[in-house]
Amino acid sequence: MSSTPNDWTGGWMAAMSSQWAQPLARLSEQLGRQWTEPLAEGLRLAMPRFVPHYKIGPFPELKATLDDIRRRHFPPNWPEDIKLGRVVEVIQQDGLPLVWVPRRSDLVASVLNAADRPARVALLVDHSDELIEDCRSVLVPVTTDRVASQLPLAPRAIDAFAAGHHEAAQALAVLVTDAALQGWITGNYEAVAEAVRFDPKEVPFTLLRLQAAVAPLDSFKKRYFGEESLPEPLSRNVVVHYADAAHFTRANALIALLLMASILRTLQDFEERADQRRGSAA
Repeated sequence: MSSTPNDWTGGWMAAMSSQWAQPLARLSEQLGRQWTEPLAEGLRLAMPRFVPHYKIGPFPELKATLDDIRRRHFPPNWPEDIKLGRVVEVIQQDGLPLVWVPRRSDLVASVLNAADRPARVALLVDHSDELIEDCRSVLVPVTTDRVASQLPLAPRAIDAFAAGHHEAAQALAVLVTDAALQGWITGNYEAVAEAVRFDPKEVPFTLLRLQAAVAPLDSFKKRYFGEESLPEPLSRNVVVHYADAAHFTRANALIALLLMASILRTLQDFEERADQRRGSAA
């Protein structure tokens, strides 16, 4: 069953409240409401920065809840000590996907710690053989009807890259990603940019993985009219409307594959969460 992007925030804060209810009730018995109510509110507000590196000794039930939150709502490939400020720079400003792929958390950490975008891109290209296999693995669970028409083309794009045809791989991956977004994240560039903006201080922690996954779409969808110099990040408009050979590089092809795999897997994640929410409401 398909959902719409407007469902992202609907109903999930209520689910978050019920998730905290039982452990906080037990803590109330130990500490009293005058302590646990401020604690719950503080955790709710601080969660995007708090969960990646929490350390709670005296309250094992609360720690178990936080472990479960991290498992269900944070990217499984992120290192535990991840710095969300650096994540914003990489996924939103550099336009590099970091959710679901790369699969190794130490490689994600290396990308984040690299000096600048050229260094990050070079690091990814150095691991291209590993990363295209990551893309294949990430696509395995994708079965949502939303991308049934595009899904068979995704491994073909990966195959093209593996065979040395990076231009073909880039073109096909961009088209698959763009088609997958139809009816999901729509509107003009300003609307898309606002919908995919990743601010860890504002996004509900239940939406963190989803929001971080779509953040690279800001640069991917950015306007380009052919008169200015080519954008450095992968550009959907350059690929689709201008087919400028200078933009069809091995690096951009790899980024296109990573973005395609990340977005398709995120669509699966989104649909599974929506189904779970509907099941809970039934």
